[in-house]
Amino acid sequence: MDIDPRPLFGSASTLRAYAHTGAQRSPCSPRGYLDQFPHELKATEAFELAVQHLDNYREVPSFERMRTSVERLLLWVLLIRRKTIFQLDKSDAFDFIWFVQDPPSTWLGEKSMLRYVKAVNDGLIRGLVPNPRWRPFTIGCLPAETQTLHGILNACSLFYTHLVKLSVVVRNPFEELLSRTPMQSSTTPTIESFLTATDWDLIVYAAGRLAIKNPRVHERTLFAVAAISQLNITHSEFFDSASEVITLDCFIGVEGNWILRLDSGDVAVPNTFIEEDLKRFCDFRGLSLADGNSPLIPRVRGVGQTTRRSIIKLITSAFQEASRYAADPESFLAAGKAWIYAEASLPKVHQRKPSAASSNVHRATPPGPQPLFSDFKNVRGKGEDVADHADTLLFLASCPGDASPSQSYTLGKRFLYTLKSKHTYEAYRKFVERLLLWSMLVKLKPIQFLTQIDLHEFSEFSKAPPGSWVRTTLEHRFIKICAGSRARTAAVTAANPAWRPYRLPIHADARPGPVSYHASNETVSGQFAVIRSFYNFLLSEGTVDSNPLLNRAAFLSYGLQKKASPRKRQGITEEVFRHVIEGCMENLDGFHMIRMIFIIYTINELQLSWAEVRDHGRSFTLDMFKADGEDSWYASINTKGAQTKVVPVNRNYIETVLNPYAEFVSSRGVSGVSEQWLFSSLTGNESISVYRITRVLNEVCRAAALKIQQEGHSNAVVERLRHVTINDLANAPKPAAYMNQWL
Repeated sequence: MDIDPRPLFGSASTLRAYAHTGAQRSPCSPRGYLDQFPHELKATEAFELAVQHLDNYREVPSFERMRTSVERLLLWVLLIRRKTIFQLDKSDAFDFIWFVQDPPSTWLGEKSMLRYVKAVNDGLIRGLVPNPRWRPFTIGCLPAETQTLHGILNACSLFYTHLVKLSVVVRNPFEELLSRTPMQSSTTPTIESFLTATDWDLIVYAAGRLAIKNPRVHERTLFAVAAISQLNITHSEFFDSASEVITLDCFIGVEGNWILRLDSGDVAVPNTFIEEDLKRFCDFRGLSLADGNSPLIPRVRGVGQTTRRSIIKLITSAFQEASRYAADPESFLAAGKAWIYAEASLPKVHQRKPSAASSNVHRATPPGPQPLFSDFKNVRGKGEDVADHADTLLFLASCPGDASPSQSYTLGKRFLYTLKSKHTYEAYRKFVERLLLWSMLVKLKPIQFLTQIDLHEFSEFSKAPPGSWVRTTLEHRFIKICAGSRARTAAVTAANPAWRPYRLPIHADARPGPVSYHASNETVSGQFAVIRSFYNFLLSEGTVDSNPLLNRAAFLSYGLQKKASPRKRQGITEEVFRHVIEGCMENLDGFHMIRMIFIIYTINELQLSWAEVRDHGRSFTLDMFKADGEDSWYASINTKGAQTKVVPVNRNYIETVLNPYAEFVSSRGVSGVSEQWLFSSLTGNESISVYRITRVLNEVCRAAALKIQQEGHSNAVVERLRHVTINDLANAPKPAAYMNQWL
């Protein structure tokens, strides 16, 4: 007689009912199904041993994987191998692993189905019956990866380890296969991950965002995460020794001090947690602290307590939301997974352990500014009918209420979304968005109440914003996230956590370190014009009584009194500078080589720009270098307006570069060396132009770049060398030692 596979185990709760009350009161007992097998297969005995084993893991996050593996093994033993579980050897275990990778078609279902369905008779629900459409495997989800097979082997090995301890079998047939199938290569280093107090700060903030989006489900998440982070408890301690969820009367207040009474010991509760978290959660549920018999964390549907697995699922959702804002999402999720499994490894709490969270973590602040407005292609022609992005609404809800973020955002949207030109929209959006973010996160004041002094403060802030507001790469405002297979799930957009309101482009070979953004006077003037137009719009709408930026001259004169530091030019690295010198030595010869290397060293020493060489290069002579004492030198350079700029000169440059070059010029029979042009021609009768210097420099750099590319240098260094300019030479670090072979 052919017997089809059917589910043997139900959920964790029904498994517990069977383990503690027997088959008579279990709603999903498979006794009738197991009685169909021959007595010598000992199907019922094997099932009861499996129930006893799984009952130890029913509160562990991996319970479902453990249940699936053991269930497949029992069905395979009874239906395919037709042996008892007490007779399996290593060859049987090997065949089982091959079987799960390619089961017969009768064991495959088109999709994942419920194990049990409600039996309806005469319009009444009579209980649960096995789902006839359920199958042990699903098409397209067969275990084929090494990690998945390792998990199946591990689950079966744990089951047989339990049988060995009960002395019902002598050996574990899966143990040897497990030792021969490592989960990862032995050469892969083990990375130790852990959650810091800052990580928990971010997790609490993420849980708050979830609570705003779906309070019915995630108010529980916010409360659970806040309790773990502030009370230094684990998620297992939400349950007592009888696996019952603790109730509100476990919080005991004595003379203004609060404690949480647990089976593992009393925990001191700060008053801030009572006022900000516990009372908020009770108000949301419509309870008071006097309702002591109510479960601390209830079910979403119905009444009664929740389960351990549900609490773990809530905490996991907070981890996943927080990973969107973490610097390294993969490491953050790995640390969160390790924390959950470490705290859930035992189903019961025997001794209170310190949590990974810090006990002094306070309410988290938003991690930083986020984009508010969409791209032009999404708002063109729609006016105010553009749908607000979900992340934007969540961000506004998380901002301090004193700044009226939603009202300020609505006013900015009404102003921007009526613009017809893409160029105008993007220029106006940049400055208006910066103002809104500054008012929400820094000033904490609604935009309609900002005064002229406040806007002066914003102008100074924009000249040199903090590093957390500056990005160095081109980032999209919103990015696409695909959950699951593209064929089944459409991509959704989310706010890009790497986006910042200000951008400072840097070269690919720039040295790592903190960046410093400084706005130019032109940027400040453009920002003033946009913000003044914005307040003219608010004035026309009746939102403000006057425009605080009406007097342009007074505002700009105030703002320009304290000029921001000029933006530091980005030069080339010492490595690229050395390649330029070597390129001159390899591609030029004679006087042309010596003159070009001297020009490069001189531009670097005096920090001469391309414009200075163009405008005043013909006035540079060798006698412009003067001694100021025994060890100090300086150079007098003519600049615009007949002014003279004094530049200090390194003594090493004088001794190693200038003096040898002057002797070389003198050896060529040139009279009056001190009055010769600094960048002289071959005959010495005139100074070469900046265009000639640029052309020779480009030829040398392209040849040098081709050589180092053939030698295997990085593409970043090759491209940087290929496009070196006079300004790059001027802003490069001065060489530690000058080459002696150039003369």
